[in-house]
Amino acid sequence: MNIHQWQLLLIHFGDYLDLFNDDKAYKKSDFSRGVNIGREFSEPHMAIVLSPTPLCKGDTVLVVPITNYTQNDERHWDKIVLEQNRYDFLHKKSSVHLSAIRNISKQRIIKEVRPFIPKSLQRSIRDKLCSFFKSP
Repeated sequence: MNIHQWQLLLIHFGDYLDLFNDDKAYKKSDFSRGVNIGREFSEPHMAIVLSPTPLCKGDTVLVVPITNYTQNDERHWDKIVLEQNRYDFLHKKSSVHLSAIRNISKQRIIKEVRPFIPKSLQRSIRDKLCSFFKSP
């Protein structure tokens, strides 16, 4: 699969640590998707590719996950709320979680959801990210 900036992917972010029993001896192969602790992202989520297209040639890619909307997400400095009726790839109100940007292995990609997100959402993400680095 060719990966490019602003592509929307479904990605498996790993399994919750609490899915595993303390009393069982596990092998590394039991954690093929990795293990996440606490509030780290786990399970499949949609994510937007942030890596510029020329940097998507390696075995990892920089992404920002899309999460379930929780009450008052619009008040958080690190979230962009997405209304379901505005984006046809959503099944419910969701949020782009900008503080959860991470570099992930391409092996975690389950499938492409859309080749590109709308330009207006691209602009919102760029503007919000740039605001993180502005002096007060």
